[in-house]
Amino acid sequence: RNSEVTTVENELELIHNAIFTEPDDQTAWWYYQFLLTLPETNINYQEEEELLNELLDMEGGESKWILLGLYQLLLHKNKKNDSDNTTNDNDDEQKMKN
Repeated sequence: RNSEVTTVENELELIHNAIFTEPDDQTAWWYYQFLLTLPETNINYQEEEELLNELLDMEGGESKWILLGLYQLLLHKNKKNDSDNTTNDNDDEQKMKN
């Protein structure tokens, strides 16, 4: 297992603790957004989405930072899916040419 991936996973865990402790601390959300953009970040999108929805429920659906965090998570998920689909399409095209 790559040490960079492990470090990012550890950082995500720290951010989870921070956002559950103080959901309106924008610094934690900025760092969360940064972690989402790292190429070595191996994210379980379903778990992250469930975690943020749980936090949103606990906060009565009123936290803009949680909503922005969910938005960023879903945006990153869609970008990754688009990228994966493009890669798969290119692989399929290469197979057909060969």
